[in-house]
Amino acid sequence: MEKAYLKAKSQGISLCNVQRMATAVQEATQEAFKTSFETIASHKDFVAKVNFAGDLNCKIEVDGKFILAYATPIKEREMIRHIAQINIIDANTFFSDGSDELFDAANGTDSSKPTYIVYGPIRKK
Repeated sequence: MEKAYLKAKSQGISLCNVQRMATAVQEATQEAFKTSFETIASHKDFVAKVNFAGDLNCKIEVDGKFILAYATPIKEREMIRHIAQINIIDANTFFSDGSDELFDAANGTDSSKPTYIVYGPIRKK
């Protein structure tokens, strides 16, 4: 983490820009551990109570800046992975006679099934 901070500093990033420092540390930790990380940076010390994956959390102080990095909790990573599998569909299409084709391929309880968000009023035919 400190190496990432010092590298960003050597590239001319302003020491006042803690967001850029946090991003530099986040990118370095994600590359090093091959998992997603969250980072928090501040000009003053802080206390944080966070959920994190495994034992991957660390807080450092360098140049008067405080930086916390922790692995994104696994449950959150799983949720992010499944967001790409969500289909938004209006209620009339969802409940129409032709909707069977939408769902035939997704029968069963497999976790890879698509998720549907149904919106809108249901109109009677």
